[in-house]
Amino acid sequence: MDGIFNIYKEKGFTSHDVVAIVRRTIHMKKVGHTGTLDPDAEGVLPVCVGKATKLSDLPGNANISFPGLEGETILLDLDMHGICASTGSACNSDSLDPSHVLLSIGVPEEIGHGSMRFTFGPQNTMEEAKYLCDVLEEVIPRRRAMSCMWLQGQNTARHFSLKGEN
Repeated sequence: MDGIFNIYKEKGFTSHDVVAIVRRTIHMKKVGHTGTLDPDAEGVLPVCVGKATKLSDLPGNANISFPGLEGETILLDLDMHGICASTGSACNSDSLDPSHVLLSIGVPEEIGHGSMRFTFGPQNTMEEAKYLCDVLEEVIPRRRAMSCMWLQGQNTARHFSLKGEN
């Protein structure tokens, strides 16, 4: 069986829960989803089965790490600027632990804590992407100036800039 199913995800279920239910129901392991919904959210979740799982790897998600910072503090600043982002998957939205996916590919825990996930789609404009970059270039140095971990010299990265390190 190959295809995409639009499944209505009820409140209280994670996207991972929905995929697990679909796997059990149709007795297939090759099942994935094209987006994530917070456990408190409800709505349509596209679920890919069989060969259609290749679609679930479409570009649009970017994970960026900011050493010396906690993702939650960056998230607060971005929210104040009207920018939506995430510190991990909706499957673990109640946890402050770094992404298990990042840890499994060898990202150090201290880097994982400063990771942010940004999702872009066809509705986003270049102006919105530039606005995100402008906000990050203001937020990251300011937050690092307040970060004990950064100030104690545990990180050796230089000044943050999306135009390149200084």
